[in-house]
Parts: sequence; structure tokens; C-alpha cells
Amino acid sequence: MPPLLQGNGAIPSFSEQTSILSALGTLIGYIGAEAATDQVFERLLWPQRFWNGFSIYHALQVAMFMPMGGPLHRAALHTLDKFFENGLFKGDKMGHMLGTAFFRNSGWSYAVWYNGQQESTELVRNGLWIRAASLLPIPIEKQQKGLETGRPVRARTTLNTLVLDYTTSPLPKKDNAVSQETKGLSLKIFFALLVSEFSGVLAGVTVAVVWRSWFAWLWFAPLLLKWTSAIFAVAREDLAPKVVPSAPAATERTKLFEILHPQQGIFLIEGNESTVLQFFRHYGHPVRSRTRERAQFAIIICFGLMFPVGLVSSIIWMPTSMQYLWLGYQLYATLAMYVYRYTNSHIWATTEEALAAKFKEAGFKRSTEKSAKAEPIYLDGGNGNILSATLMTTYHNSFGSARDAAKAHLQSTTSVPRKTSRESSKTLSPSDLDSVNPSDNWRTSLEKE
Repeated sequence: MPPLLQGNGAIPSFSEQTSILSALGTLIGYIGAEAATDQVFERLLWPQRFWNGFSIYHALQVAMFMPMGGPLHRAALHTLDKFFENGLFKGDKMGHMLGTAFFRNSGWSYAVWYNGQQESTELVRNGLWIRAASLLPIPIEKQQKGLETGRPVRARTTLNTLVLDYTTSPLPKKDNAVSQETKGLSLKIFFALLVSEFSGVLAGVTVAVVWRSWFAWLWFAPLLLKWTSAIFAVAREDLAPKVVPSAPAATERTKLFEILHPQQGIFLIEGNESTVLQFFRHYGHPVRSRTRERAQFAIIICFGLMFPVGLVSSIIWMPTSMQYLWLGYQLYATLAMYVYRYTNSHIWATTEEALAAKFKEAGFKRSTEKSAKAEPIYLDGGNGNILSATLMTTYHNSFGSARDAAKAHLQSTTSVPRKTSRESSKTLSPSDLDSVNPSDNWRTSLEKE
């Protein structure tokens, strides 16, 4: 039995300490690998979206809970498995990215309504506005003393009505605007990545100064990989420009799009087809580039190898004191991943969090127990493409109540056609769901959801 476990005060030998530390490292590797999810690689592969809302107010929580120097081998392998299943390893412009860490599949569907009649049901891809509005809190209804309580409330839910439309430049209110998540990289993104690896950089500097060891690269590597991944980030499809009428007789219909959200309730999005459908089709979809895709594959593999390489290095070559530092950092990174997993940290500093914050500032801070309404906020697509969004929410004590209110609104709405091109007025067909034609199994599984 090792002296440390005997309690006799004897100092364990170097080999005994190494055995104990290697066993603890293996245990941390197992526990940490279970904590990591594919979400960390979604953030890695789309920095324009996941750091679009970064500000100084995010610095502390990002620095504490977003290092990627821990055991990520299981999450990396699962991410690569998805790439393989979707055919991304086959070659240039082969396979499809929807449903991978490049472009997550929401799993939602939407129903198209026009003049009080349901026309079709299709699949949601990006769903930016749904993700943003779903972050808004639902107020708890206060019970008045002395009044009898009726039917018990099982879950508060919402009916959200969102109106999307293009507006003219310049912005009516710059403070209510968020830049789109498909633009190029900025210094803010690289600074945010540096902040996210602050703990690793600090540990690496300690190793370089105290031990003067080249093993410091183990702590610097995650930051360098993040920066490299940002440089090779795939481009994304931008916000579409406003459709200009091509002929006097051409019309575009204003429709309602109904989405059932599993946590937040019901969403009704109103607007021209060309305005709304881009958020269900190709907005934010990766622009294929084999060079950039290969670079991202290699970076994910490197992240997957970081922990095994570090564990072997600590057992064979590191001095005992450095082994303790490496083991302590792995324990810290593992705990940070558990916090990241269960505190909704995946939305920190994202575009949807920024949009939700704008909704709060525009009126939802003054919400009541019954309803809330926000002034228009704006998504700035650059080049004069500015989209306005007006949100009104009513709160309900049951999903059935929200569903009845939504049904009444849908069946009573009469739309007025607007002038635009014939091409943009087409209803989404199954062949439009992905530019690379996903498999029938993929389509069937989503339709069931």
C-alpha cells in the first residue's frame, strides 16, 4: 500500500507519487470526458456567432468557465463521428453540414399560415429569432392572499408574436441594433478567445518562469488552436438584401409562421416570405471551402489529443511538482466544463443573447404577469440591409391556453399581398431543405420531431 494511504508520515517515493498521480489523472480524464459536449466545438467553429455579443461584462465568467485545456477527447470523437456520418470526409463539397457542429439542427418545425388557413409544415434550420426570444424570462404569477386557488399551474408558458420587416438606413436607434453573426472576424473575437483561455495562459507562464520547461506549450496550445480555428473559420451566408419588385404584377404574400418551442411556448412570426424564410433556410449556413474544413478537422483532432498527450507527458517526463500543477489544472478544467454544461453557458456572449438583451431594454423589463411588448430592435446586416423585429408576448398558465390564443389569432388574420418578385414568393419545398440533399433517414427523423 502506498505510504500516502498508510498514514504513517512516510514520504512516498517518486515512483509511488507518479503512480498515484497517473491514477488520478486517468480518473479525471474519464469524469471530464463525460462532462464535455459537442457545444464547445460549435462555439469553436462559429466564432462570429458565439462571440458576437462579447463585452467586458462577460470577461469574468468566460475566463473562469470556458477553457478548452481539459479532457475533450470524447466530445472531439463524437463531433468527428457526425462529420463522418454526414459525409464531410468524402471530398470537396461532399456531404452536408446541417446537423453537425458546423451548423446545428434545431429539430423544430414550423407551420405556414395564410388568410387563416394552414398551407404546409416545414423544417426550421437556424431559428435565430426563436433562440433569442426563448431567452427572455417568464414572470411568475403572484397569488393574492384570501383568494381561492383554481386549477394548479403545472408550467407557465408564452405566446410570442414577432413581426419581421426590412427598414431603411440609417438605423432609427443605434442602441437597439445588433450586428449580424455572419460578418468577418474582428479583434473582439480574438480578445474574447484570449480571455477564455486566461487560466491556461496563466498556468503556462508559471511553468515557463518557475520550471523553465518547454512543457508550457501544453497550456498555451488551446489558445493557439482557438486563434487558428478563428482564422480558418468558414464563411457564413449573410442576411439577404430586401427584395425589390421586378414587375408591377409580381406580389409577395405576408404570412404567419407558427413554431412550437418545447420550453418557451408558441411563436408566431409575421412577415414577407423572403424576409422570414431566410432564417429557416440558409441564413448562417457555412459557405463550403475544403481548405478551411480540413483545417477545422485537424484542429478538432488536436483538441482530442491534448489530454492523452498531457497525461503521458506528465507520467514520463514531468517533475513531480509540475505533475501536481498539470493534474490540478485538469481538475479545474473538468469542473469548469460541468458548470458550462448545466448553467446555459452555451449562450453567453452569443448573438441571440445580445438580441434578448435588446428586447429587454426595449420593453421587456417593464413586463407584467400577463403580457410584455418591446419597441423594434434591429439586426444590422451591413450594406444598408437592416431588419427590424417587434416582439409582443402574452403569458399563460397552461400550454392549452396559449394554443387556443394562437389558434384564434391564426384563423382571424387576413394578409395583404405586397409587391415583390415571383421567385421569392415560393413556399419552401422539401428539395430546398439543404443545398446538399440530406439523406431520407435524416429527413424522416426530423419530420417525426
